[in-house]
Amino acid sequence: AETHLVFPKSASVERLRQVRETIAAERDQRLQSQQSARVPPSPAPPPSLPSASSAGSASATAVPTPAPAAMPFI
Repeated sequence: AETHLVFPKSASVERLRQVRETIAAERDQRLQSQQSARVPPSPAPPPSLPSASSAGSASATAVPTPAPAAMPFI
């Protein structure tokens, strides 16, 4: 599906880029949430106590992606 937006002639190119990037970010976020809803998450392993062999290993943590800031349309 395509969306066509109409902007006033006075709109700056930079403003149009910001709107386009915001729309693309929201679209990508929605697509990712739809894909994650289709694939059931794998169960998390039970927490274990740190042992001497695993004490020095670094654990990988996922950093959540912040939602794009809402941009008012003028």
